Amino acid sequence: MKSRYIASKTEQERIAMQVAREEIDRQKAELCPKCEEGIANQVAAVMIKVLHDNFGFGKKRICELIDCTESLFELCAKDGKRYQATQCIAWLKEKMDIDLEAKDSV
Repeated sequence: MKSRYIASKTEQERIAMQVAREEIDRQKAELCPKCEEGIANQVAAVMIKVLHDNFGFGKKRICELIDCTESLFELCAKDGKRYQATQCIAWLKEKMDIDLEAKDSV
């Protein structure tokens, strides 16, 4: 049986960085989608609450809004070359003159 010893400190550091990157990638793949989903749900809930409180949306309209939104996201997921969520940002800016990225857009 042959043992492979690390030849130099540089090689040791390279191997340590590689192991660290692999662990970070593994954790990102596992944890980031959960975090992103949680943040997206919080943003949606806040906007839906505003629609309810300020514009009278009831359960029926809110459920329709959620269903339509989920359908649009599913379309983006299935055909990401033609449909992307970022197109909604561009649409909002072009058609409604609302820039979500600008500080004072509304």
